[in-house]
Amino acid sequence: MSRFVSENDPNAPAAEDDSAWIAAQKVLDAKKLSKQEAGTQEGDAKQEAFEESIRLKNQFRTLDEDEADFLESVLASTRKKEAEERKETVEQLAVFRAQQEAAEKGLAQTEWC
Repeated sequence: MSRFVSENDPNAPAAEDDSAWIAAQKVLDAKKLSKQEAGTQEGDAKQEAFEESIRLKNQFRTLDEDEADFLESVLASTRKKEAEERKETVEQLAVFRAQQEAAEKGLAQTEWC
């Protein structure tokens, strides 16, 4: 005997679980809808944060005359300090080489004597 029951079979037992099935389906649909709404809200927040970061990144303005003068003075003072450091390094290197030559000459004279 087959266990298959046709939908149109008048002798088939009535579906007792129809109301339970409908209630369970409503609960599942509500959960699914709330998840979709939460995902949409999270997606909207991410999109807004992304757009804000792009807006701030692409934001620029030209420097006014005072700002340009200030930056030029900072650059000039930096170059001046670097030039002074190079000059001091060259002078110290020259003194070191002179002392090294004097020490070698003194060593060479003591070896010959």
